[in-house]
Amino acid sequence: MIGTNRNLTARQALLFKRFHLTEQRYFEFRVEGFNVFNHTQFNGVNSGISCYGGANNSAGDTSCLDTSFLHPSGAHNPRILQLGLKFMF
Repeated sequence: MIGTNRNLTARQALLFKRFHLTEQRYFEFRVEGFNVFNHTQFNGVNSGISCYGGANNSAGDTSCLDTSFLHPSGAHNPRILQLGLKFMF
């Protein structure tokens, strides 16, 4: 499959129903869902450490504490649902 990301877990679903007017003409109603289980997946997690020990850079030094450590900067797309109606002739 082209364009997949193995670290991203998002389940898609598609339902459609055809309503025939004649043999060749029909309406098609579609419901599509992306990330239907709304599985939250964070990105941009700050995992960098700037203090490695020593006289002024000990783990207890308050200047070593970074408020963004292990906090994500964003998340992937939430659940997206779309409806469509198509006429085939």
